Amino acid sequence: MKEQLFYIFIGSFFGVMIGWAILEYVRNQAYQSGYWAGRSSGWKASLEHQQKLQRMKSRAVFDYEKN
Repeated sequence: MKEQLFYIFIGSFFGVMIGWAILEYVRNQAYQSGYWAGRSSGWKASLEHQQKLQRMKSRAVFDYEKN
């Protein structure tokens, strides 16, 4: 009986550790995926903002002295 309890305890311990390792792996992968998706969208927004500024700078400013 003691030997069976020992094996049940060891099996449960390893089962919990493997389950914990899998959950940590999935959590880390989800974090990395969200992190890089956020970085990507931020970079795109920054590029769009830079392009908008370039368009605004390239437009001719109304010159009051000519009119």
